[in-house]
Amino acid sequence: MNKKTKKPYEPVSYVAADVSAAQAFVDGNADEFQQKRLFKWLIEASGYYELSYQPDSARDTDFMEGRRFVGAQLLKLTKLNASYIANRENNAS
Repeated sequence: MNKKTKKPYEPVSYVAADVSAAQAFVDGNADEFQQKRLFKWLIEASGYYELSYQPDSARDTDFMEGRRFVGAQLLKLTKLNASYIANRENNAS
């Protein structure tokens, strides 16, 4: 395999549709397809489903784990029970 391995701190690739989806999201007018496309890109960009270990550098491994943490938090938000969280917040005050 001749594919060059990218360092975890190098920019993640994207195409015009990814850019448009991100811009529409920030502007508050992303359609369903754009929202799903952006979320998928964010999870892939985080490297959530990739191995964090970087054999040549512990610092690169740490950097990759930081990226994966962002992906893990985003996915976690999609699985939580929003009603339970809201009730917990209301009862805390």
